[in-house]
Amino acid sequence: MPWRVELGSDAERALHRLRGDEVQRMKRAIDALEADPRRAGKAVKAIQGKRDRFLRFRVRDRRILYEIDDDRKVVIVEAIVHRRDLDRWLNSRR
Repeated sequence: MPWRVELGSDAERALHRLRGDEVQRMKRAIDALEADPRRAGKAVKAIQGKRDRFLRFRVRDRRILYEIDDDRKVVIVEAIVHRRDLDRWLNSRR
């Protein structure tokens, strides 16, 4: 059974701001999360903060930050940020 993906407001806003083929690249990456949110390899890493625990999916210069709800089989995409803005976004969540 595939996972269901929900986009948070930050992620939706970021997706609408992307241009050209970046939008298609992000949509393909989000679709890949439906199939397997805990992919093996270098592209997915866990990020632990004071309150939250996120997984980070690397897609070129952007990072998709998401949480997994195993009980409901839902992947919640919290944000799509440029790699240079990742620390700033994480600090705003702590």
